[in-house]
Amino acid sequence: MWPLTDITVYYYGTNIQDTPKDWTFRKTVNYISDFYHNSLNGYKPPKTARICIRVDDQLAKGQADHFGALCQIYTTMNEQFYLTLSKIDQYNYLLNLIHESVSKAAHQFNWDIEVFNSAFNRVKNSNFKFIKEYDSKNSRDRKNTGQAILSKTEDTAKIILRIKGDRSQEIELIQKKNWFWYDSSYEIAKLCKWIDNNKFGYMNKKTGKFAYYSITSKALDTNMKFEESTF
Repeated sequence: MWPLTDITVYYYGTNIQDTPKDWTFRKTVNYISDFYHNSLNGYKPPKTARICIRVDDQLAKGQADHFGALCQIYTTMNEQFYLTLSKIDQYNYLLNLIHESVSKAAHQFNWDIEVFNSAFNRVKNSNFKFIKEYDSKNSRDRKNTGQAILSKTEDTAKIILRIKGDRSQEIELIQKKNWFWYDSSYEIAKLCKWIDNNKFGYMNKKTGKFAYYSITSKALDTNMKFEESTF
């Protein structure tokens, strides 16, 4: 079964500059949307693989609808008011817009509203700092634990390795451009593990890509390079 791949806000107004002319609004709304989507913890509404929120005064009165597995929701926003807000207040405004829109569809299609309420509260209570901690994993000899921690900003995705044993340490595994819902940092962080008793990190046998930290050599080893266009 396909997951819910994204919740994307499409803006059709004229007061806010959007891509390709200006990336300011697009990065801000994608950051909050990605954060909210990830906070659903894998929940997939029935028969829905994508959610598109369309911001347009002319479309606001319509109910949500489906086009195949694409759910479209229609809403409006006070663009001039939004542009007067501080960054944190813009985050809060967009979080409310996304949550109210999705809640509308949840009631209409009988989705689990509590999942969306929990996602809203998680983003709100984080003060909009996107940090995702993955499960700690024991080394095979049980002497150390390793954990991947993903943090995101509008611009970057970064994975930190937290290793605990004789001493605790945190090592930056990767830092790359944030590609929001489709960013490979999710999969890399999820698959971090002990390669042997001394090495913790990511290794993909199919692609040959790796990035890990060695306790014995106290060094990071990787063959992964991330350009601006690398997801």
